[in-house]
Amino acid sequence: MNIMDIVDIQHSIGKMISDLCLIRNTVCTVSADGLNGLSEYLADNQLEYEKAIRAEVRDKGSDYFVGQLYRSLSSYLAWYAENHDTHSDNAAVSKRIYDRIVFLWIPPIENLFPGVVKANENITIPACDNKDPKGYNSPYEQVGEHYRSIRYDIIENKDYPHLTNDEIYRRLKELAAPVSAEGVKIAMILNIAIKHRLLLKKTQGKSLVRELGMTCTNAAVINIIASPDEHFYIDEWGREMEAKLLKQ
Repeated sequence: MNIMDIVDIQHSIGKMISDLCLIRNTVCTVSADGLNGLSEYLADNQLEYEKAIRAEVRDKGSDYFVGQLYRSLSSYLAWYAENHDTHSDNAAVSKRIYDRIVFLWIPPIENLFPGVVKANENITIPACDNKDPKGYNSPYEQVGEHYRSIRYDIIENKDYPHLTNDEIYRRLKELAAPVSAEGVKIAMILNIAIKHRLLLKKTQGKSLVRELGMTCTNAAVINIIASPDEHFYIDEWGREMEAKLLKQ
């Protein structure tokens, strides 16, 4: 079995995004087969990507290829933000790609290759929420700030007035799509769930993106979301991290 490295991954994704001809298409006109192929690749290769990017941290020559991957992914996000259409036949798969990139593919680059992100500061990763009456997304359109939209849908959006704990968990679980032979990435679900809770108290802070990484059970994630006394049932390290983040 061939093990992919970041060069293989950035080449494959770059080619698939290039083949979509985004500059000439909208969500309505872009190839459905191309979108489905990209969506399946992102889902099927999540684990390989995480292994590959972790292995590249000590290789100084990796910055170029990670940067190429970052630019390719960002180009899709920018295109989707400008062209998404909820009435298109491609709406569901194009949004699924957007969510996977924002929540699963971009964070490892930000965490492990901050120099690459800094070198591409001109790239803006826009938030996509056309139901934003209070302007929640406008201050969060910089690299590293992608979690306000999920807070908005769960807490503020009047289109979702009856979200149960199970439904919130389902939405979080959808974002952390299953990886082949690995099941759902519970660590990512917990990461997003805790960010959601912290964002209720702390409206800004990129450290939330970078400093939380834990594993937990379904029940514990729901407990974190539902806890009325705002106490996280996590280990001592987690409680210390919570206090540290809220002070920043």
